[in-house]
Amino acid sequence: MIAQDGETSKKESSLLKIRRCVMNNFGDDDSGQLTEMMDLLGVISDLEAQIKQAEEKLKKCAIDNVRRLVEEGGDHSAIYWICAANGMAKVVKDEYLNTTGVNLVPKSLYAPIYCRDCGSKGEHVIKSISGLKDWFSKSVYPLFTCDDCEQKQAEARKKHSELRRSREAELANMPYREYLKTPEWKDRRVRALSFAKHRCQLCNASGVQLDVHHRTYADRGNEKMRDLIVLCHPCHSKHHDKGGY
Repeated sequence: MIAQDGETSKKESSLLKIRRCVMNNFGDDDSGQLTEMMDLLGVISDLEAQIKQAEEKLKKCAIDNVRRLVEEGGDHSAIYWICAANGMAKVVKDEYLNTTGVNLVPKSLYAPIYCRDCGSKGEHVIKSISGLKDWFSKSVYPLFTCDDCEQKQAEARKKHSELRRSREAELANMPYREYLKTPEWKDRRVRALSFAKHRCQLCNASGVQLDVHHRTYADRGNEKMRDLIVLCHPCHSKHHDKGGY
């Protein structure tokens, strides 16, 4: 207790030193905010001292319980994981080794997790300190995707992919004038104009009517930006006169 009082006095002395130094450099604060801040620093210092004292008590309690369970032949896993959550796993392991002469191998910790889609409950196996920290970092109850939902999602992705390929084949084989009326082409045309910043990509003209021309029809229905070029009417005509598509 004397040591604790001495430590508290030392902290108070440090706070007073800081305050005097600040006042000497910048003058006193008539608003009282400086005093309030110093008071809050004092509260923080007191809480830090209490935390340190509680940690010492936890350490002693853990050591006592390890020894008790060794005598009773009980399982040390619960004590280990509780202390691990507070950064004291080494205390338990060291005391167990000192008492028994063998290394402590705690049982795995099974934490609840829930499927993000259907809400079904599962278990997350924690085998190490890093695994515990990873579980803590996610949330109290981390989410996962259960096997049933994974299968449903895989089937949905496969169906979507099949429909997309079927639609692309339909777009590629329909008459060209009919293709130009499809929502897919209208969307690509808008994106091509935006990509070109609404300027002709040959003469840089703007504020004129622009056409989106195909460089190639190889990927019709699934065009990339490199397959298209934005042209004004004069450049478009010249392009065709030179034998362009």
